[in-house]
Amino acid sequence: MAKKDELAETRWAKRWTAALDSLGWSSRLQRGRTYARQGNVLEVKVRPGRIDARVQGSRSRPYRVTINIEPLSDADWDKAALAMAEHASFAARLLAGE
Repeated sequence: MAKKDELAETRWAKRWTAALDSLGWSSRLQRGRTYARQGNVLEVKVRPGRIDARVQGSRSRPYRVTINIEPLSDADWDKAALAMAEHASFAARLLAGE
């Protein structure tokens, strides 16, 4: 799993967590960050439209967490591709892992 200094360091990760914070998930996100920093996130699987994780919380058995995300439509992907084509620095930053 991610090391402590790797958590939410990229611009994209910060925007993702800010979006989740805006949904009123601040306390859950804080607990999740704590678990991640302590190495308690045992497994993460990312699939189209879904993120699954296995987390060791305060109980003896790990529990599962699922986040469902509606995948982008073809039209939305086209908009994103056009924006990146118009601003090559976006694509360069993504490829650089920023």
